[in-house]
Amino acid sequence: MMKVESVALSFPCEGEQLIGVLSRPEVSRKTGLITVVAGGPQYRAGCGRQLVELAQALSAIGVPVLRFDYRGMGESTGQYQGFQHIEADIAAAIAELKRQVPEVEKIVLWGGCNAASACMINAWRFPEVSSLILGNPFVRSKALAEQVRKQHYLNRLRQGEFWRKLFTGKYRLSGYAREFCNALVGRITNRFRSTGPGNGQGEDIPFQDKMFQGMQNFAGPCLFLISGRSLDSREFGILVKNSTEWQSLFYRDGNKHLFLPEADQTFSTRASRETIIAAAVEWVDKL
Repeated sequence: MMKVESVALSFPCEGEQLIGVLSRPEVSRKTGLITVVAGGPQYRAGCGRQLVELAQALSAIGVPVLRFDYRGMGESTGQYQGFQHIEADIAAAIAELKRQVPEVEKIVLWGGCNAASACMINAWRFPEVSSLILGNPFVRSKALAEQVRKQHYLNRLRQGEFWRKLFTGKYRLSGYAREFCNALVGRITNRFRSTGPGNGQGEDIPFQDKMFQGMQNFAGPCLFLISGRSLDSREFGILVKNSTEWQSLFYRDGNKHLFLPEADQTFSTRASRETIIAAAVEWVDKL
């Protein structure tokens, strides 16, 4: 087995210090990988040490892996900027990986949830980034959430279990009625606001459009990891299904799609985690 060194790093990003760990093989390939952590209470070890296991698997075949916390996350300094504003952090990580491992010429970005969204927004900006591995990209919007909820209830109406519980009094219909009324009031309110003066003036474009534009500009192949039991994956699926433009990007030549019906949002089970890590190793091995 190849000898791998784990190196703790601290490197600058716009006046702040980013903290990371580099898994550096004794003999490095020309392709390296950088993991981007998802927003919220998260850091470079990842969900259930998933990113640690990923780094171990890739570095064992000679692929150096940099796991880092961007500003305001984990142990890095600075204020949390949100996943839409980490271009500088990714740039700093790329520069540090190339400095630490001069052999690296091509870089793969790995991200799940809104980290996948951040990769899709920014990858095209960096010539070194040749490929992406994306798990359950985050595309949340009120419209998509409503469609997912509607589809859920339509599916329930087709299930015998639903009708058995309904007729035996196990469902509290008042709760469903209240939820329906709240959703209806919300739609009416949003429609009224949309006709108000000045709506949309000076607003930034939706991050979903930034993702689309980013992927239009990015020419490299992508490995999509899609869970069957993830709300984010359902919303992303609806977005792709309802848009021929998104379909052309999602099914572009060179892309690969791995669908795990029983996996959740974070691939938290041992089986799903081993599956996606094996897929990532195979993907990077062929680049």
